[in-house]
Amino acid sequence: MIRPRGRSMPAERRTTVPVDDEEKPVPRRADASMSMLNDLFDHRQEDDYRAAARAGGSPHAAVPRLPMRIARRTAFFALLVVCAVFATSAVRALVTDDSRAAADHDALVKEAQNRSASVGNLERQLVDARQEYGAAQRRALAVDSEGADQVRELKRLQDTTGFNAVRGSGVVVTVDDADSDELGGTDSGGKIMDRDLQVLVNGLWAAGATAIAINGQRITALTAIREAGDAVLVDYRPLARPYVVSALGDRHTLQASFADGAAGRYFKTLQTSFDVRFDMQDRDRLDLPAASTVQLRYARRQSAP
Repeated sequence: MIRPRGRSMPAERRTTVPVDDEEKPVPRRADASMSMLNDLFDHRQEDDYRAAARAGGSPHAAVPRLPMRIARRTAFFALLVVCAVFATSAVRALVTDDSRAAADHDALVKEAQNRSASVGNLERQLVDARQEYGAAQRRALAVDSEGADQVRELKRLQDTTGFNAVRGSGVVVTVDDADSDELGGTDSGGKIMDRDLQVLVNGLWAAGATAIAINGQRITALTAIREAGDAVLVDYRPLARPYVVSALGDRHTLQASFADGAAGRYFKTLQTSFDVRFDMQDRDRLDLPAASTVQLRYARRQSAP
């Protein structure tokens, strides 16, 4: 390059670079110890967004994880649908099982009621046939004076053992649980139980009763009064409250004799302490049925005089 003669470079265009003999140290930043936080704030974008920004496109359009998110959401909703289907099926199965169980229960109850009614009819037929047999037996025996005496003795024994239906005067005793407000929690003091009826029946026998029935069921020497759960059973037949006990005997002395005995004092205590219901009334006429089952277990022939 040929410079024109007579012209020189301006002084202000000339630059000089000073050279120091010793290199000066660079001052340390005040936040140098927070390099991790600085890096976090300086690079807040994810790697994918930074890559998209360097490529010059839209970050939202270039995110490669979008299909993965869509797949996850689709799988989540599919799982919800499957769970809903299983839950619906389980509920339907439970409803079906409950309906089937209720139908089976109703069928069993109806069958039990029908069987009980059938057994009751058979027992009544048995009692009628037994009464006819007893009448024919008495007619056959009453042909002479000795036979008449045997008929009277046979009738007395049959009335006592419950073989025959009987009629006469006596008392009616009604016992029942205390009012529901009086019964508290697990306290069974105000509830009539099987042992209470046993005490009542034995007390009536001791007071002079000749025949007893509870709720229309004849009581004999072989009758069992028991309890199953909350039900009281007489010869394995449940009784319904209130319990009505009918007893034949001298109505002028039967009630007083019972009240003076141990059974009368027992029920007086139940009345005063636990508010159980106890009521005894005289009756001029009572009809007691024959026992449904009378079995001869022991017998011996009377020796000749």
